Amino acid sequence: MPAGQAIGAHDGPVPAPTFTDEPASTGGRNKLRVIGYISIAVLVIVLGVLALSYTASPNPPSYKVGSCVQESGGKAEEVACSDSGAYQIVSKVSDHTQCPDPAQPYATIPGGSILCLKPKS
Repeated sequence: MPAGQAIGAHDGPVPAPTFTDEPASTGGRNKLRVIGYISIAVLVIVLGVLALSYTASPNPPSYKVGSCVQESGGKAEEVACSDSGAYQIVSKVSDHTQCPDPAQPYATIPGGSILCLKPKS
Protein backbone atom coordinates (compact mmCIF):
# COMPACT_ATOMS: atom_id res chain seq x y z
CA MET A 1 0.00 0.00 0.00
CA PRO A 2 1.48 3.33 -0.99
CA ALA A 3 2.18 5.79 1.76
CA GLY A 4 -0.48 8.42 2.44
CA GLN A 5 -3.32 6.43 0.98
CA ALA A 6 -6.25 5.63 3.20
CA ILE A 7 -7.47 2.15 3.60
CA GLY A 8 -10.38 1.43 1.23
CA ALA A 9 -9.52 4.29 -1.11
CA HIS A 10 -9.89 3.68 -4.82
CA ASP A 11 -7.63 4.69 -7.63
CA GLY A 12 -10.38 6.32 -9.75
CA PRO A 13 -13.28 8.67 -9.13
CA VAL A 14 -16.07 7.34 -7.02
CA PRO A 15 -19.38 7.32 -8.90
CA ALA A 16 -21.97 9.61 -7.36
CA PRO A 17 -25.12 7.97 -6.09
CA THR A 18 -28.20 8.52 -8.28
CA PHE A 19 -31.42 9.76 -6.76
CA THR A 20 -34.77 10.29 -8.47
CA ASP A 21 -37.70 12.43 -7.35
CA GLU A 22 -40.21 9.81 -8.46
CA PRO A 23 -41.07 6.76 -6.44
CA ALA A 24 -40.04 3.40 -7.78
CA SER A 25 -43.62 2.55 -8.86
CA THR A 26 -45.47 5.11 -11.03
CA GLY A 27 -47.96 2.67 -12.55
CA GLY A 28 -50.92 4.20 -10.66
CA ARG A 29 -50.10 7.73 -11.74
CA ASN A 30 -49.63 6.68 -15.35
CA LYS A 31 -53.01 4.94 -15.37
CA LEU A 32 -54.73 8.06 -14.03
CA ARG A 33 -52.92 10.22 -16.57
CA VAL A 34 -53.99 7.94 -19.47
CA ILE A 35 -57.60 7.88 -18.22
CA GLY A 36 -57.53 11.69 -18.03
CA TYR A 37 -56.21 12.02 -21.59
CA ILE A 38 -58.80 9.57 -22.91
CA SER A 39 -61.60 11.44 -21.08
CA ILE A 40 -60.49 14.76 -22.57
CA ALA A 41 -60.26 13.23 -26.06
CA VAL A 42 -63.77 11.75 -25.79
CA LEU A 43 -65.16 15.09 -24.55
CA VAL A 44 -63.55 16.96 -27.45
CA ILE A 45 -64.94 14.45 -29.96
CA VAL A 46 -68.46 14.62 -28.50
CA LEU A 47 -68.42 18.43 -28.51
CA GLY A 48 -67.16 18.42 -32.09
CA VAL A 49 -69.93 16.09 -33.25
CA LEU A 50 -72.55 18.23 -31.49
CA ALA A 51 -71.17 21.41 -33.06
CA LEU A 52 -71.19 19.83 -36.53
CA SER A 53 -74.73 18.52 -36.19
CA TYR A 54 -75.95 21.92 -34.95
CA THR A 55 -74.34 23.87 -37.78
CA ALA A 56 -75.32 21.31 -40.44
CA SER A 57 -79.02 21.35 -39.59
CA PRO A 58 -81.11 23.55 -41.86
CA ASN A 59 -82.53 26.73 -40.39
CA PRO A 60 -86.30 26.72 -40.09
CA PRO A 61 -88.17 29.41 -42.03
CA SER A 62 -88.67 32.66 -40.12
CA TYR A 63 -92.10 33.59 -41.54
CA LYS A 64 -91.67 37.29 -40.74
CA VAL A 65 -94.55 39.69 -41.22
CA GLY A 66 -94.07 41.36 -44.61
CA SER A 67 -92.28 38.36 -46.15
CA CYS A 68 -93.99 36.11 -48.67
CA VAL A 69 -94.98 32.45 -48.84
CA GLN A 70 -96.41 30.07 -51.38
CA GLU A 71 -98.12 26.71 -50.95
CA SER A 72 -95.83 23.79 -51.72
CA GLY A 73 -96.93 20.26 -50.95
CA GLY A 74 -99.61 21.43 -48.53
CA LYS A 75 -97.12 23.54 -46.57
CA ALA A 76 -96.17 27.21 -46.58
CA GLU A 77 -92.78 27.76 -48.17
CA GLU A 78 -90.95 31.10 -48.03
CA VAL A 79 -90.51 32.64 -51.49
CA ALA A 80 -89.57 35.99 -52.98
CA CYS A 81 -92.50 38.40 -53.00
CA SER A 82 -91.91 38.88 -56.74
CA ASP A 83 -92.74 35.20 -57.44
CA SER A 84 -96.07 34.59 -59.15
CA GLY A 85 -98.64 33.12 -56.79
CA ALA A 86 -96.86 34.53 -53.70
CA TYR A 87 -98.86 35.60 -50.66
CA GLN A 88 -97.61 38.26 -48.26
CA ILE A 89 -97.75 37.60 -44.52
CA VAL A 90 -99.94 40.29 -42.97
CA SER A 91 -99.79 39.07 -39.35
CA LYS A 92 -99.21 36.07 -37.08
CA VAL A 93 -102.04 35.07 -34.78
CA SER A 94 -103.09 32.11 -32.68
CA ASP A 95 -106.53 31.72 -34.33
CA HIS A 96 -107.49 32.45 -37.96
CA THR A 97 -110.56 34.42 -36.82
CA GLN A 98 -108.11 37.04 -35.48
CA CYS A 99 -106.81 37.80 -39.01
CA PRO A 100 -107.50 41.37 -40.22
CA ASP A 101 -109.52 40.00 -43.16
CA PRO A 102 -110.93 36.54 -42.34
CA ALA A 103 -111.98 36.16 -46.00
CA GLN A 104 -108.31 36.06 -47.07
CA PRO A 105 -106.30 32.81 -46.97
CA TYR A 106 -104.24 31.77 -43.96
CA ALA A 107 -101.63 29.11 -43.25
CA THR A 108 -100.94 27.08 -40.13
CA ILE A 109 -97.22 26.64 -39.46
CA PRO A 110 -95.35 24.25 -37.14
CA GLY A 111 -95.77 25.40 -33.58
CA GLY A 112 -99.45 26.23 -34.07
CA SER A 113 -99.15 29.84 -35.25
CA ILE A 114 -101.46 31.08 -37.99
CA LEU A 115 -100.14 33.28 -40.81
CA CYS A 116 -102.70 35.74 -42.12
CA LEU A 117 -102.07 36.20 -45.83
CA LYS A 118 -103.02 38.45 -48.73
CA PRO A 119 -102.23 37.96 -52.42
CA LYS A 120 -99.07 39.72 -53.52
CA SER A 121 -100.01 41.01 -56.95
